[in-house]
Amino acid sequence: QMAIVPGVLGLTAIAFLLFKILAPILCKKRLSTVTTESIKSAIFEILFLVIYTLYTSISTSIFELFNCHKIQGEWYLIADYTKKCSGPEYNSHLAVGFVGMAFFTVGIPLTLFFLMWSNRKVLFPDCSFLNLNFHL
Repeated sequence: QMAIVPGVLGLTAIAFLLFKILAPILCKKRLSTVTTESIKSAIFEILFLVIYTLYTSISTSIFELFNCHKIQGEWYLIADYTKKCSGPEYNSHLAVGFVGMAFFTVGIPLTLFFLMWSNRKVLFPDCSFLNLNFHL
């Protein structure tokens, strides 16, 4: 599941590049009404929709890696009782889980906060209390 978001980002980048290459060749008349800024805006809308749709399920799956239950002195993963919560295989899953938490569970909201904070003057031009001069 964690590979879905990078996959969507990659496919979106490929679609953007194909549009930039093929649009001038295939549709010169319509290209005059489409700007690079409008394309970027549409891409960001789609990406935010996809990321927010997948955010909860991916974060839940990541946290399931840490949910273990003790049975007869051994700890087992609740999502799959055939997996023990110890050993090198589980430790590699934990490493992936911590990376996933950093990038998805914490990274996505921080990235969106940074994008909105850095564009606050454009988003809220009339709100002088938001136009603070300190930087993160």
